[in-house]
Amino acid sequence: MSGFDVVPEDVAYAGRCIEEFAEKSSAAAKEVGEVDVSAGVPLPGLDDLGLGDGYGASDAGHVFGSSLGYDSFAWAYQRCVADVRGYLHELVECAEETAAALNAVANTYERVDEAGAAGTV
Repeated sequence: MSGFDVVPEDVAYAGRCIEEFAEKSSAAAKEVGEVDVSAGVPLPGLDDLGLGDGYGASDAGHVFGSSLGYDSFAWAYQRCVADVRGYLHELVECAEETAAALNAVANTYERVDEAGAAGTV
C-alpha cells in the first residue's frame, strides 16, 4: 500500500507464524492435561491436631507416613498443573485472536492495494 511502510505479505506471514504458535500451545495444553496426580485436599493429621505419636506415622495414608507430606505435595502439584493448563488455554485463545486480526489487516491492505491498482481509490 503506497504511503505506508506495511507489506501485506509480511503481516500475513506474521499471522501464519502466530497460528502455528497457537497450534503448538494447544498441543502443549493437551500434554499437560494428560499429566494427572489424583489427590484430594490434604487433611490435617493427628500430629497436626496434637494427638499423634509426634513422628507422623500414626495417621499415614501411605507407606511413607504423613510426615513427608505426600498428600500436600500431590495437592500442590495438581493445583499447579491446573493453573498451567488454564494459562495455556488463555495463551491459545489470545494467539488465535491475534492471528485472525493480523490476517484481517493483511486482507484489508491487499484489497486497498488491488483497488489502488485498478484506479478505484
